[in-house]
Amino acid sequence: MQEHATQGTPHPATAFPPWLTVAKVYPPSQRLDALARRGLELRLNEGLSKLATIVSAPAGYGKSTLIANWLRQLPDNAATCCWLAIDEDDNDDLQLLTYLAFSLSRAGVLQPTYQDSNAFRGELTSRQILSLIQHSIDAWPGRVLLVIDDFEKLRPATISAIIQPLLRYAPRNLHLCIATRDDSELDVSRHEVDGQVQRLDPTALQFTLPEIQEIFSDQLPAAAAEEVYRRTRGWPVAVQMLRSALASERDHERVLQELGRDTGTLSAYLAHQILESLEESDRQFLMSVAPLERVDCQLANHVLEVDDSLQRIHRLQHLHSLIRPISGPGDIFQLHPLLREHLYRRLQIQDPARLRHLHARIAGWHAHESDLVNAVRHCVLADNPGSAIDIIESMGTISLWLREGITRIRTALGLLDTRVIGTSPLLLLLQSIIEVKDGLVFRALQTFREAEQLARDDAAISATEIPDTLLNELRQIDAYLAIYAGRRIRETSYQALLESTPRIDRQDPERRAFHYNLMCVVHTQQGDFRSARHFAREAIRNFREIGSLYGESYLYFHLGDASFAEGESARAEELYRVGLDIARRKFSEDKGLRLIGHVLLFELLDELDRDEISLMVLRQLPRELEAREAWFDIYLAGYCTVSNIEYRRSGLKPALRLLDRAMKYADQQRLARLEDLLQCQRIELLVRAGKHRAARAVLTNSGISLEAYRSGDGKEAAWRERDVAALAISRLLLAEGRSREALAELEHFSAQALEQGRLRSSIRYAMLMAQAALALDDREQAREHTERGLALSRRTGFVRALVDDAGPLDNLIALYLEHSEDLNPGLLNHAVAIRERLLAPATGGSTKPLLSKREQEVLALLTLGAANKVIARDLDLSENTVRFHLKNIFAKLNVRNRVQAVSKASMLGLTAVDPAPEDTGAPAVSCLSGAQSPAPS
Repeated sequence: MQEHATQGTPHPATAFPPWLTVAKVYPPSQRLDALARRGLELRLNEGLSKLATIVSAPAGYGKSTLIANWLRQLPDNAATCCWLAIDEDDNDDLQLLTYLAFSLSRAGVLQPTYQDSNAFRGELTSRQILSLIQHSIDAWPGRVLLVIDDFEKLRPATISAIIQPLLRYAPRNLHLCIATRDDSELDVSRHEVDGQVQRLDPTALQFTLPEIQEIFSDQLPAAAAEEVYRRTRGWPVAVQMLRSALASERDHERVLQELGRDTGTLSAYLAHQILESLEESDRQFLMSVAPLERVDCQLANHVLEVDDSLQRIHRLQHLHSLIRPISGPGDIFQLHPLLREHLYRRLQIQDPARLRHLHARIAGWHAHESDLVNAVRHCVLADNPGSAIDIIESMGTISLWLREGITRIRTALGLLDTRVIGTSPLLLLLQSIIEVKDGLVFRALQTFREAEQLARDDAAISATEIPDTLLNELRQIDAYLAIYAGRRIRETSYQALLESTPRIDRQDPERRAFHYNLMCVVHTQQGDFRSARHFAREAIRNFREIGSLYGESYLYFHLGDASFAEGESARAEELYRVGLDIARRKFSEDKGLRLIGHVLLFELLDELDRDEISLMVLRQLPRELEAREAWFDIYLAGYCTVSNIEYRRSGLKPALRLLDRAMKYADQQRLARLEDLLQCQRIELLVRAGKHRAARAVLTNSGISLEAYRSGDGKEAAWRERDVAALAISRLLLAEGRSREALAELEHFSAQALEQGRLRSSIRYAMLMAQAALALDDREQAREHTERGLALSRRTGFVRALVDDAGPLDNLIALYLEHSEDLNPGLLNHAVAIRERLLAPATGGSTKPLLSKREQEVLALLTLGAANKVIARDLDLSENTVRFHLKNIFAKLNVRNRVQAVSKASMLGLTAVDPAPEDTGAPAVSCLSGAQSPAPS
């Protein structure tokens, strides 16, 4: 066997979180008197060529000992061996996978690179780690033997989520060996049919009569050994305990006579016999270490307030069958589970106060070692949740989140009663972070308000101010939640965050990275892009310092968003694609991260009028937004972009249905400001469709007013928020003939946009202001606004605001071209190109390709994103016939693929089909799968 502890190359110190228990990935050490079970070891050798071996038997059948001894007998070239002992905490998917990866890394099979140095500290999703594990095993040149001990501690959901996929997609060189008391939740039926699973059951693990005669050859005569076999039925732990008992009791006949037949009674009796034979100090020592899963001698010294735990263990070496050393670093031992259970129950009954004291001491040790979950667990077992609160509060809120990750915090808080959590502002803040990560934004806001009120109440009771540390964390989490919920960040919180920046500079890089990232997002939303870039650079520097590509990828999206607003379209696309490339290469399973990048990229491509995304992909976006973690700006950009494209390609009704769905989600999450802006988007589409009265009714019923967006310096609302509301309501005023009112509103918001350098917004305001001026018969001002809009469009490449309003814009450009001899040649060419695009759908029928009735039907379904199979079904055709019609359509439209065909048909006015339901029956294609989304350049 290849040695477990010496394989592979050194790993980065930050590759795995510090709270991992190293002893879990080492097998028990070999006992000197261990009986070689050659027959069982031979069966295990034979099973190594299969996919899995399952050793399943109740407690006390020597499963772990058998497998550990077998590993030591394996030849070096047989397999690279990895071990993992399961604990109850491992039912968290990320924690279990992190331990599996850690075990593989200790054996050298999985070797994190520098870029992966933070990968197992919250940066990867469970599916990403599982994929990394499978790829690492597959790339290993030899066979990999992965042993999972105490498998019965895994719950069905964890087995289904982690172990079943590991087996289903197992690399060809993996052998999984499972030791368990119960394997009923593990489905290996298909693999068993294929002959890929070997089982060892209790009958196979029982000692045979010859083995028992050999074990007791120096203690019992042959006839007595036969009686032992009859009484114990070969149960390994009973045999081991009896051997230990006989070591101090020479009257074997009396011991045999008192043996019961019931296995529970038998084990309890033997444990009692063993304990009674010990000195009182040794007996008390064993009882005192029973609360420990593994007896780390340093930890035992701390708990018992002694310095001789290792010597005491060595003094009990005659119990080596029940006190097993664990291989690996440090002096770590493990009591046999049945002995430990007996000792723990005895301590519970005889001295519950001492048991609570021991748990409190253990909690203190784990707190000192920054092991949050075990510290909290032992506080709870000590019946002292107040200590758990003190431990968590001493670790901070944001620092704890960044260091431990949301998974560990969720596990720790899950150990506490909700009433306990409700007594601490910091614990409530952690709970709010968990809730927003779960997409429960409204609940997170409620929890935050509880934390804030509790902090005020505590300060009032003690007649003091809220502590600076807590106050700063309240402000940071307030800003964090505001970004997600679309709330206005309170001026006091904003100023306090700015003022705290010098103090943040002196803290650890994780805190600095979080603070700068937060400030970047805040300033991007406000439209202060210069400050946003400054904070983004600082955040990226700190993320790189801690090796966090995950955090860095988000900064590229934020920077791209700033460039998009400023009209730097090429730079924005470059930054979006850099972020998406990192997401694709390093975090391919994190659909939330890719969703954010795709929403922003699709918004940019739409502004550039680049039809590179199929309607089916776009229709999937709302579903993804509702299923993933996103914040206010992403919701707004996603819903507006998709509904605009849906309106252009399929008409008003499908677009409004999409907005109805978005409204339902916003209402469920209590995102009132998002609801208001979705209503503004509805007004925008209704006005463009000529339904002015319906648009006015929506505005009246919603109670939305532009006054809320005009107040202050405009920074109280995000720039997208201001644009959606101001443009929609101004467009409605124009449609109603209230051009002077519209112009006043547009001038105000246009001035804000120009001051902040938001060229994308300025184009839209300029073209609507030109329409308002022309309606007021101010031709000169209309011409000036048109010229400014065209100039900004040419500079940025943004044309969506021009091509969407074909009628009004054609008149404006015609007005602008009246004095073409005085125009800048480049601007003149741009204006002519825009006008040609505006006129293209309105030209004579001779320019439209002549499509047959059947081709028109196929094109109509193609426009709705239907797959060939769906088109064939709906039109009662074969798929070959559908392909034939598509080939003809592509040729007549002079295009090469489906996306180009839909775009060209829309341009030529060939897509006026009856609106179909959103679900066409076509298979859903996730916008995050990469199948149809634009590939990174």
